[in-house]
Amino acid sequence: MGFTPPVPQKYTDSEIRVAVLVSLGIQLCLIFMAPLRRTSASRLPRFIVWAFYLIADWIADLSLGLLLNNMGNIGSSNSNASLSVSTIGSRASGGKHPPPDSNSSSSPIIFAFWAPFLLLHLGGPDTITAYSIEDAELWLRHLIGLLFELFAASVVFFCSLSGNPLIPASVLMFVVGILKYGERTYSLYRGSVDGFRDSVLGEPVPGPNYAKLMEEYEAKKKAKLPAEIHIHVDKEEKRLEPINEGSSQYIAYQFYQYFRRLFVDLILSFDERTISQKYFLSENTDSKTAFTVVEMELSYIYDVTYTKAAVIHTGKGFVARIIGSTCIIIAFFLFVALNKKGYLKVDIAITYTLLIGAIVLDGAAFLMLLSSDWTKIYLEKNKKSQYLSTCLEWWTEKSNLLMRHRRWGEKMSQLNLISFCLDHPVPDKRIIHRIFYHVFQKKPVFRFCKWIANKLCCTEMLDQTIYVTHKEVNDEIKDFIFQWLRTESKNIKTTEEFKEVCTRRGQGAFEKIKKDNEMQFEGSAEKQKCTNILKESIDPKTHDFDHSLLLWHIATELCYHHRPNPTNPENKEPAKPTTDNSIKEKESSIEHSKLLSDYMLYLLVMQPAMLMTTAGIGLIRFRDTCAEARRFFEQYGCLNQKDAITLLMHVDTTVDPAEVKGDRSKSVLFDACILAKCLLKLKGDTMWQLIEEVWAEMLFYVASHCRGYGHVRQLSKGGEMLTIVWLLMAHMGIGEMYQIKGGHAKAKLIAKK
Repeated sequence: MGFTPPVPQKYTDSEIRVAVLVSLGIQLCLIFMAPLRRTSASRLPRFIVWAFYLIADWIADLSLGLLLNNMGNIGSSNSNASLSVSTIGSRASGGKHPPPDSNSSSSPIIFAFWAPFLLLHLGGPDTITAYSIEDAELWLRHLIGLLFELFAASVVFFCSLSGNPLIPASVLMFVVGILKYGERTYSLYRGSVDGFRDSVLGEPVPGPNYAKLMEEYEAKKKAKLPAEIHIHVDKEEKRLEPINEGSSQYIAYQFYQYFRRLFVDLILSFDERTISQKYFLSENTDSKTAFTVVEMELSYIYDVTYTKAAVIHTGKGFVARIIGSTCIIIAFFLFVALNKKGYLKVDIAITYTLLIGAIVLDGAAFLMLLSSDWTKIYLEKNKKSQYLSTCLEWWTEKSNLLMRHRRWGEKMSQLNLISFCLDHPVPDKRIIHRIFYHVFQKKPVFRFCKWIANKLCCTEMLDQTIYVTHKEVNDEIKDFIFQWLRTESKNIKTTEEFKEVCTRRGQGAFEKIKKDNEMQFEGSAEKQKCTNILKESIDPKTHDFDHSLLLWHIATELCYHHRPNPTNPENKEPAKPTTDNSIKEKESSIEHSKLLSDYMLYLLVMQPAMLMTTAGIGLIRFRDTCAEARRFFEQYGCLNQKDAITLLMHVDTTVDPAEVKGDRSKSVLFDACILAKCLLKLKGDTMWQLIEEVWAEMLFYVASHCRGYGHVRQLSKGGEMLTIVWLLMAHMGIGEMYQIKGGHAKAKLIAKK
């Protein structure tokens, strides 16, 4: 049986041994490290996972290539023992390799048994199938790759059929390898946009049979029989079960079944909005519970898109896992029972390592499957035995002790324009950031590194490393966002008003403050002018969104570092007595404004796709503003942020900057100074209340205008707060995704007597 290529290739025994071991090692690293990228906002863990993800396929392909290159040297008509002994004797005597036309073999026949293990490695672990959403779109390439890799492994196997005692074990491992590679390919398809859309689309709804009804109606008219069509709108035809019982995982899973359509830009019905509002607007649902449910929903989306969850958590996936595990165990015992006389000890050790590694990978994947939310949902949904559920909860608690169980990074990235223009790295807790922060304190070193990064075209990467920091998303900011959305949702009565909320970029906050406080400024002469400036800064008819964002970011920064002292003698109005609660509320508004301001600038500069900016105008305006700010700071020799802000606030801005500079430069630096001066003239706590409300509306505006595809992409990078807000808005009923009315218009043909 089998065949032997006419021209054996070069001897690559050592390379093959090293390659298969490295391939196994990478798989072990991937299965445990891949989940880190969903819970970390840092670039280092994601870079490590990305490197292992790329190397894993490359090293497995390389190993198969080496086996193909050496297939003419694997196996012969002689026995394995004589082949191995003759090979050892030839090498011990210091002789050279036998010539290509020799009937002897220099490579052990056991090498052919390693080929199906490489298919298993190419299938990858359950914890990662795609590193980015673009990888999932290439599922067809992986399908073709499966055919080619299977063909290559089969060629190596058939080359060694003659006198190979490992044929049964090899066939079993081939079954496992094909199953694993097939699981990965199908998971990639399900994670692609087309595959995900196909999985969430239900049966098409043709509606009532209009043609048949009209045919009968026409027949009645021709027969001169009195008849009329009675229209009845059945609003109760489609009823969804209310979601208010069960664990948080189960509630999140039920919402996931409905709201996953949003991630492929499909619309929802008003029935989904009704049941969602009933849960999220309930007095029993607080901000912590709401955010937990939304985070769990996003974890299901992540699993379906970037892991094998779409396959392994199904009946067919369970059967495939049983078959695969059984084949691995049987292959292990077959090799244990094999007479290994004549094999090199190193090859035996490597084979045992591959088999045990396959068992470890399969066992780890099974334990992760048991502790996943999907398994808990299955048990709760089907009401399985209480004993099994208790054991599962115990295992989950023990596994969570080893690693904090988070479902996303729980961070908000921060970028500050003033610090960026001053070339001041901002302190952060990250180790790499600390290193750069201390190194870049020396200006010559900093300039040299910037020059090198510019030449290597990696300036953006360096900027993200030294200028972007990460702040914890604490319970206070969660409660602020949740309460704001819930208040808005409860006050809205019509569908048009739900859609209108998503179009606000601060106009609602301005009108609210103006109505409640009548915009009290220091000096009545400045009232109308400042009111117009504030209104125009957020008016979509006057400025683009990125223009307004930059204006308010710089103005917020100037106000943050230039807060007036209530005991200042220049402040003619006596300080009003304040309570501890009012002081706390004001400080909360200040911190929320600062946090949201730096986060929105980060999105504008580092994640422009999520802001839906047009033609790159946002980046151009940011670059022009930075150029003007740097020139200004260098002109006056600003060394720190305090001096820079003080100088900016002392610039004479009585003339509109646009009149002086024209329209070529898109800089908004001194327009923002004018806005900041108007904000600082607001009396009492009105200023920070207005700034906080404006940033909240800008956040919701951006969240509602980012496509679901963009939100899914960010899930593989630790997640974004913007995605949490977007899905929470959808649950509150705010957005344009609800367009399907419940029920059909049923028509009945009634014949009169």
